[in-house]
Amino acid sequence: MLNWVRVAKVLHNYVVFWLGQTLSQIGSATTSFAIVLWVYDQTKSPLSTALLSVFTWIPKIAFGLVAGSIVDRANKKAVVMISDSFTAIMSCALLILFSTKNLCVWHIYAFNILTGVFSCLQYNASEVVQTVLVPKQYYIATSGMRSFTNGASGLIAPALGAALYVLAGMRIVIIIDICTFFVAAISLIVFVRIPKIESVQESKFSISHFWTDFLNSAKFLKSSRELLSLTIYFCFVNLLSGITYFSLLSPMILGATGNNANTLALVSTLLGFGMIVGSFYVTLHKESRKKMQVICLAVGLSFALGDIVLAIGNTAVIWCVGAFFSSFFIPLSNANESFIWRTSIPIAFQGRVFSARDAIQQAMRPIGMLLGGFWAEYFFEPNIVGQNSVINVMVGNSSGSGIAFMFLLTGVLGVLVSLTVYVKFRNYVNE
Repeated sequence: MLNWVRVAKVLHNYVVFWLGQTLSQIGSATTSFAIVLWVYDQTKSPLSTALLSVFTWIPKIAFGLVAGSIVDRANKKAVVMISDSFTAIMSCALLILFSTKNLCVWHIYAFNILTGVFSCLQYNASEVVQTVLVPKQYYIATSGMRSFTNGASGLIAPALGAALYVLAGMRIVIIIDICTFFVAAISLIVFVRIPKIESVQESKFSISHFWTDFLNSAKFLKSSRELLSLTIYFCFVNLLSGITYFSLLSPMILGATGNNANTLALVSTLLGFGMIVGSFYVTLHKESRKKMQVICLAVGLSFALGDIVLAIGNTAVIWCVGAFFSSFFIPLSNANESFIWRTSIPIAFQGRVFSARDAIQQAMRPIGMLLGGFWAEYFFEPNIVGQNSVINVMVGNSSGSGIAFMFLLTGVLGVLVSLTVYVKFRNYVNE
């Protein structure tokens, strides 16, 4: 059990940084949820909603090839500040378009592409900042805190986004998002002190360095059996989660409930609540030495109790149970994975190696999103909804049943892959 008085003294600088970023993320997540509702209202298309995520992830992957090199050579605080500022500027542009009734779906796609680029920089810089500000013995606990941020945004954003969207309109949602940025920016500028990091030898920016850095980072991953296995494993996990979890949960529930935003908000809230509970468990519980096994068990249970339960659920109660358990195990997986990466890579090179890892792993997510969107709209929904088969007995026969069957397939595959990797690393120990 952690001594929280000691923790507060050691981590006070990181806690201020974390609180500001948490508030900003909640504001952004609220806007994102409202945008999903707006796009689905405009199009009634699972593919259109899936493309929202696709156009966010593609620039992250493409720009991720150079983001790590920039982060390693630049002032980390400045990178976070500039990235957040650009996102706020884009929110202002979105507000103007909506207020003048000129907002189109393609504007949202363009918005996601541009913000995806800067969120890539922000994420990589924040990862390195955590390593710099946090002693090694608190890596797991602070990873739990970051998972709490994701859970809090997942818990608050759906309910707040749906309520504000229905009662006050899109404009108020965006204004609140902009306000959270200013609070986070002030706390970062005034209160957060980030120690100077010993820079890499090639301190000047050069285009020729970017590709070299990426190749060297890829070689670094290849040289480590554990890191390479983690990378390949999460490539597959991201592909499966991209097909269903990250792109089709909203259209599945909206389709099955007749476009009921309140039900979707409730399920999304349970996703956030599950992650919050899981993050508290990670922060307070004693860490395991067998971190690879913990990762595989956590991911496997998330697929089993999350995707599969969501697939067979035909009521809000069952969907909420599946949503809770699908996210409850994620902080446990993330914290142990984060520990392995942070303790395996020198700080001066973490930006570029993290960037290479993310570019490789996350490339699978938009591929999965595109596949999921096309398969849902043109194959699974037309061929499963309205039929009387064994599949319909498992997943129902209403709109969204085809997507539910896709959740069932990804859930089963996720469990099988996780068990395979667990057996491979069953005796592996991390210090």
